[in-house]
Amino acid sequence: MKEDNILIYAIIPAEIYKTKKLTSEEKLIAERITALCKNKGYSWITNKALATMYGIREDTVSKHIKRLERFGFIKCVYNWKSENK
Repeated sequence: MKEDNILIYAIIPAEIYKTKKLTSEEKLIAERITALCKNKGYSWITNKALATMYGIREDTVSKHIKRLERFGFIKCVYNWKSENK
């Protein structure tokens, strides 16, 4: 029987890992965003893609991202003219 495995190494800043301000789900999202930013310094991933990846709702992802931003762990820049909102 063939198993589908995904091997992901997470590198997450210690301040995110150690904080008690964030939930485990928020830390997972922060890890994914951090990993994507390592390549180009920014991430274009959508809330929908994160929701699909973690099996949660898009509005839940949005709340998590707002909390990450509020606590200063990420910075969101919006391009309202872009289709990639």
